[in-house]
Order: sequence, then structure tokens, then C-alpha cells
Amino acid sequence: MKKRFLFSGIFALFVHFLSAQSADMVQFTISKPQCLLNFLETLTSEGNGVSRTFRQYIREQAPRSDKRFEELLSVYKSLNLDYQYKWDGYPESRHSTRSTMDLIWIASVNAKDVRDFRARTTGILPNSEHSKLMKVLTEIEPYYDRIVWNPCIDKARARMKEMQAYSGKIAGIFNTVKQFYCTSWDNAQPFVIALYPMPGRKGYSSATPHGNTLICGFFVEESRENIEGRLAVAVHEMCHILYDEQPKNLQNDMVRWFKAQKTPHQALATKYIDEGLATALGNGWGYLQLSSRMDTSSWYADDYIDGYGHALYPLCKSYLDAGKTIDSAFVVQAVKLFAEKFPRAPYEFKAVLNSLHFYANSETMSGLDSLQSELRRHYRVSSMWTSTPVDAAESLDQLKNSEGTQLLVINGNNRATIETLRRNLPWFELFRVKPEAPWLVQYMDAQGRAILIANFTETKHWKKILDWMEKEQFLNPGDPLVKF
Repeated sequence: MKKRFLFSGIFALFVHFLSAQSADMVQFTISKPQCLLNFLETLTSEGNGVSRTFRQYIREQAPRSDKRFEELLSVYKSLNLDYQYKWDGYPESRHSTRSTMDLIWIASVNAKDVRDFRARTTGILPNSEHSKLMKVLTEIEPYYDRIVWNPCIDKARARMKEMQAYSGKIAGIFNTVKQFYCTSWDNAQPFVIALYPMPGRKGYSSATPHGNTLICGFFVEESRENIEGRLAVAVHEMCHILYDEQPKNLQNDMVRWFKAQKTPHQALATKYIDEGLATALGNGWGYLQLSSRMDTSSWYADDYIDGYGHALYPLCKSYLDAGKTIDSAFVVQAVKLFAEKFPRAPYEFKAVLNSLHFYANSETMSGLDSLQSELRRHYRVSSMWTSTPVDAAESLDQLKNSEGTQLLVINGNNRATIETLRRNLPWFELFRVKPEAPWLVQYMDAQGRAILIANFTETKHWKKILDWMEKEQFLNPGDPLVKF
């Protein structure tokens, strides 16, 4: 007991020393270009990275009769800002494909104004797309100023000053967690917490990581007691960045360690480990360091992420206390903890649809967006790889070789697509189905992947299929064909 007390004391002094030495590595900022970009994303994005509360507020204040305002949103939504590039040698399942959108977000945070943002982003996008983006940002700024910036900026800057008082603690947490992840990070490279203000006191907020930058929303009138919780969310997002920046060899090792666990829960434990660790380390351990007390409420608004984070917390804390780096023994225990916490997870739609490969026959982008929006209304989707049409060579190759859930939507060219799938999917050839009728086939293949094939000719049946899945909750391989 005496040795443990002495070690804890030394460890606490060490963290305090790091905090004092590297407080300036954590920086807070409020950038107008980033706020403008977030304003547009909030109004046009269907993803998890925007605030529904903020969107509702803007819509209540926005001039619906102003046709130009709506035109600007339409132009922004039509832009392709998300060009992909790949980091060679990194495992596919570990975010090896990156996006120009991350570069755009980072540039927006560092830009002084829209003109500076234009200079920082030149060359990232095709010139035609870049020019349209700049025009939209310039024209949307007066609307943003009236609805958000002018009423909020003074309160926002005062609240940011309160958050800056925690910079030293956050830096100490960052250095400790960095060691756990075994991530190289030069402390001369600052970690930037870019805040965007939202009017009001409470509601749904969001935070997203990009390179060395975290974009974090906050309510300008929220109580001061919420600051530590808000900053624990920042630590949560820091953990995602540190996870993404793990060395290439360790990333490949972790993929191998997870695959070595011969259990049906291995694949889902792999998918949820990033969020689980960020929740345990940020909302659990990080909050404790910031506030000197544990957060006894829910840590995350998702049953799987919250449950896995709580289950992982004692294991993570033991590694942090010992100054240990994540290793194969940790992975073995992590998979075991997931299986114990969620024994039926491999068959629960909510779990298997959190991350998926999505195939559809939609001929237009708006049609594809409509299908995916309906899916997101029923399920929280963290990541989705999309391919169209279903019977394209690239789709079939992805279907054959990719890991995880495969969701196929046959909503056009039904007969030919079904015949193609009969030749390419081993189980599917056993089903006798009508191309013109609405139905769902749901089963687990020999690789342990959830395979879901939805067929319909009228869009209304897509909602019916998703409603049925939400009601049933679990795949039933014993009765794989469901007719509607």
C-alpha cells in the first residue's frame, strides 16, 4: 500500500510538471471562417458532426422568404469538398483514406478572414469548386453575422477565456494519453481547440477532430459548471486524433491482434474500440483529471459506445497508472469485455449498422442521399462506404473483399441485379424471390458478416423495411427472407 501511494504521488507530480511545461501546446481560438463553414454544414449536412439544436435555432431565425439565402445553401450542398487520398501501408480499417475536407477545416481554423481562407485553400479543390465555395462564404457572412456572430461573439470570447484556464491540465492529460496510444507528437505542434458559438443555454452539441485541430460547439449561455464536461469532450476528440496518428506498425499489429480473437464479437469490438477508448479516456479518466470527480451520468448518447467506454475504463486506468502502452494483452481483454457487455451484439441491427458498406442502384445523387438520410433517421451511422450501382465491377469486388456489414439496396434494374447477385453471393442463390416485390434478406455469411439485401420498386417500401428492422431489433438467420 505504501509503494502504491508513493507511485501515485510521483505520477501526479509528473503530470503537473508536464502541464506547466507544455500548457501553450493547447490553444483555443474562435475563427470566423470556421464558424461560417460550420454554419453551412449545420444547415446542409445529414451526418453526426453537426448540432440539431443549432440547426433548429438557425431555421427559426433564417429568412425563409429570402430566395438567395436558400440558393446559397443549395449551391453549397452541391459542392464536392470531400476528395479522398490514401496513406499507403496503413490498414484499410484504420482510417487510411483521408479527405480534403479535413484540410479545408484546418485552413478555416487558421484563417483570419475569408480572403485569408481563400489563399490557404487554393489548390486543394478544383478551381471551379473553390470559386463557388468562396462566393457562398462571402455572401452567407451577413446572414451569419445577424443570426449568430453579432449576438454571441462577446459572450463566446468570455467563455473561451474561462476554458483557457484549463490549458495546462489538458496538456498534461494529452501527454499521458499520448503515451498510452504510443503516438509520436512533437509538443512544438500545438493542439488547437477551435470553438464555434451557439446561442442558448443547452441542447445537442457536436465536436469533430481534424489533424491537430478539434472543432467544438458550445452554448454561450450554458452554466460554468458545464465547462469541465465540455472540455472532457475535447479530450475525447483528442483521443480520436491520437488513435488515428498511431505508428503504422502498431496500427497493423492492432488489426492482427483483433483478428486473432476467434469470437463472433471480434469484428464489432474492432469497430467500436476507437469510440470506446475515447469515451473511457476522455469522458471518464479525462473528466476526473479536469474536475477531481467522476462523471456519474451517461458518458455518450449511444448505448454501445457508452457501455463499452464504461467497461473499458478500469482496464484503461490500470494501463495509465502503470505508464503502459496499448498491447496485445490489452486487445484480448478489450474483446472479452465487449462480448461480456453485449452478448447479442453480432445480431443487433443497431450495432451492425453503425459501420457499413452501402450499395444502391440510385441513378442520381439526390436519390442516393434520400436513401441514406432515411437510414440515418433510423440508425446512428458512424461510417459508411458507398458504391453504386450494385452490380458494378467495383461494387462486386468490394462486396467480395471488404469486412463488416454489407447493405445492398436494389431499387432499380431489379431483375438483372438479382441475377448478378445470385452468381456472386454464395447464400443468396438459395432464395427464390420476385424482382418486383418488396422484401428483405438478412443473414450472416461464412465470414461472420451481416448481409442485408433490400429489394423494392417504390421508395415507400424502404421506410417500411427500416421500420420493421427497428421494431425487430435483431437479425434472424433462422428466418432470413422477410416479405412486405
